Amino acid sequence: MSQKAFSLTAGVLFLLVALGHFLRIVFGLSFVVQGVSVPMWASAIAVVITGFLAYHGLRLARKSLSRV
Repeated sequence: MSQKAFSLTAGVLFLLVALGHFLRIVFGLSFVVQGVSVPMWASAIAVVITGFLAYHGLRLARKSLSRV
C-alpha cells in the first residue's frame, strides 16, 4: 500500500470517528461500555484527538499526491 493510500484511508477513518463523537455530543446520546456510562467529556477529548489525526492524515495524503 502506498503512503498516499494509507494516509488517505487513515485520515478518512479518523474523520468518521471524530464525526461520530461530535454527533454524540450534539444529540446528547448516551454510550455504555460493559455497564459503565461513558461521560460526555470523553467524547469531547476524542473529537479533538481524532480530529487532529484526521487532519494530519489527510494533509499527508494531499502532500503525497502533489509529489506524484
